[in-house]
Amino acid sequence: MDYPINLKLRGRRVFIIGGGRVAQRRVEDLLKAEARVTVISPALTGRLAQEAAVGKLSHVPAKYTAGAIEALGAEYGETPRLVIVATPDETANKLAADDAHGKNILVNMAAPPMEESDFIVPARIQRGELLVTIATGGLSPAFSRFIRLQLEKSGLEEFADFLRRLSPLRRRVRAEIEPEKREQFWRDVLTEELASLIKARKFDSAEAAIENALGHFGVKP
Repeated sequence: MDYPINLKLRGRRVFIIGGGRVAQRRVEDLLKAEARVTVISPALTGRLAQEAAVGKLSHVPAKYTAGAIEALGAEYGETPRLVIVATPDETANKLAADDAHGKNILVNMAAPPMEESDFIVPARIQRGELLVTIATGGLSPAFSRFIRLQLEKSGLEEFADFLRRLSPLRRRVRAEIEPEKREQFWRDVLTEELASLIKARKFDSAEAAIENALGHFGVKP
């Protein structure tokens, strides 16, 4: 069984080996995460070339060669937090993966040899700050996408919208309820009844239910 994590990459350097469509999809997600992206590839898709032209990413116009990760890391003055490999050249891919692993850098293989990958990128749904990921342990990526499509029809928009109203209430809980009582508070509050109110977009009623629960824990209005 894999161990699920969400990486915080804001301001962190990430190397992408490859400049095709798969690399483009990875770059788009990394830029949303505010990573500092370097693409190593002789050629880029039109979209990646545009991003490079306006300074959203750095481009090294060359095929990957041995030691390039270490050399670029020294040039930048920092070791990349992550390396993503996505070229049609399996030999170059294996070389890049070996170099990264030699520096204890996490590697994601978006092209063969897949066994060199340290992790997979799961199917996901993003609605504002709400992020839901789905993985099947490699048994069926297609089924992951199928589950994602089913969840997209199940009311996640409402939960994402209510999340914005929940944030200030969470700050009150952290400020005014002792740490040892917070878990019980959320267990009492996050009920099927609350879920039904959110799904019906009765956000005022849902917020009032949480406010009432705060009162039961001794928090004044």
